[in-house]
Amino acid sequence: GYGPTDRMLAAVQLQRSRFRKLAHSREAELAIQKSTVEKLLQQNQEVQRDNLALYRKLRRLQSKGGNQGEKVGESRAVQEEDLAEKKYAAIAENSKDPFRRLFVVKEMRHWVGPVEGALLALCKNLMGSRRRRAAFVVYFIGVHLL
Repeated sequence: GYGPTDRMLAAVQLQRSRFRKLAHSREAELAIQKSTVEKLLQQNQEVQRDNLALYRKLRRLQSKGGNQGEKVGESRAVQEEDLAEKKYAAIAENSKDPFRRLFVVKEMRHWVGPVEGALLALCKNLMGSRRRRAAFVVYFIGVHLL
């Protein structure tokens, strides 16, 4: 017959199998949620790239004398548009890289020597962000005024 040890072993084995099934189902749910999050992040990045491209196109059209849009009263919608414009202006400014074309050419051709490559890397690092460019301008002016 079955003794108390055999019954306890059977109960523990049943509990273990239930926990395994539960763990497998939770792992499957987690994998689905991870893939969903990755897809949403990718879609978010695509939407941000599209918005940035549209913002740049809008600024280009406005600079060519397009419709500037007159603001008579400050409504909530106008304020939200201003916030969105400021947000994308900051994103566009931070994404500017004055040396991007040069580095693309450098990757395509191996005409740049080690000294020029080091200088280009230094310039890319220095001019890579808006703050670094501003700090460099302040430094440059300071050095030349002394």
